[in-house]
Amino acid sequence: MLYIIGISIFLHLGESIANPHISYTNNSNKAFLEKLVPINSNKLQECVLYSTKKTKCVPFNDFESQGQLASFRDIFWAFSTSNIAHTDELLIYGKNQKENRALAALFFLAGQKKIWIWSNNNIKQLVKVSGKASGSKRQLSRSRVYLGKMREKFLVLKSQIQNMKDQNWRLADNPKAQSKHEKIIIQTKDVSTSLAVFADLVASDYANVKIIID
Repeated sequence: MLYIIGISIFLHLGESIANPHISYTNNSNKAFLEKLVPINSNKLQECVLYSTKKTKCVPFNDFESQGQLASFRDIFWAFSTSNIAHTDELLIYGKNQKENRALAALFFLAGQKKIWIWSNNNIKQLVKVSGKASGSKRQLSRSRVYLGKMREKFLVLKSQIQNMKDQNWRLADNPKAQSKHEKIIIQTKDVSTSLAVFADLVASDYANVKIIID
């Protein structure tokens, strides 16, 4: 049974641990939260029924079907029709931590400036600070073009695996015990798990990590 590594950094109430691109936070300071664009990863109906103010509904399950990831062309279109700019600082929250992390990984790979992952399942805490509202659905057409630059250096195709092994990269589905300086390629039983583990490692400042998503 594959194991998704947990958050290795201990967070204290009101504190945030920062990585240049992906970080976990439980900082409920109103001034901090108001600077972020809230993203709810729950299913659409759940997001519409219960979210914080100004939340955009971006369900992770829109991007995965039968274990296969949508194309990044479709992912970029979804981000565009959700009226998200790649320069926004996002706060991803939802009841499923794996989906929160997987969605954070998609935004990271798509070139998002900064992603914060709400580090617990207490959405009520966010609502108490930011206020309750219906999450906004994607539009039928895009009001802006998502202009993130793909971080292609983190992606590996299956056809490249042997060549990567020759360069001392190792396949891993549970890299928790690995050194942060080892060359790790994430490959697990399904794409959502791979993305979640990848997000954990990026947030934990692993120096050499890539992911297989094809």
